[in-house]
Amino acid sequence: SDCSLPRVSCNIGAYASMNNCALCPHGMTTYRSGAAKVQDCTECEAGYYRYRDECKICPPGTTTLKGKSFNREDCFPVQNNDCPEGSYGHDEVCQLCPSGWTSVREKAVEIKDCFEPQLKNCK
Repeated sequence: SDCSLPRVSCNIGAYASMNNCALCPHGMTTYRSGAAKVQDCTECEAGYYRYRDECKICPPGTTTLKGKSFNREDCFPVQNNDCPEGSYGHDEVCQLCPSGWTSVREKAVEIKDCFEPQLKNCK
């Protein structure tokens, strides 16, 4: 019975796999230790950057784009809902527009503010 086997507790950035710890796929991590399956691995959320195997929160007044930040220098200042071109958001949380779409800096607050670049004149 598997009940008699000791449970493996893995560090942040790894998950339990057949009584061993396996590293999360490249660019992914876990938010806490003890992950039980690969599905517990995730990209760092917007407002966080990846430091070694952990997701660290950006300093106050700065944010990042989800899954695109691998060091503290990727945190950028947010002022007046100022997400970078190609993203949208508010309250220091910026999300990428869908693949192949973009946005106008400072004005994109919702996903509907994203558009296909060739249709820019239609907005």
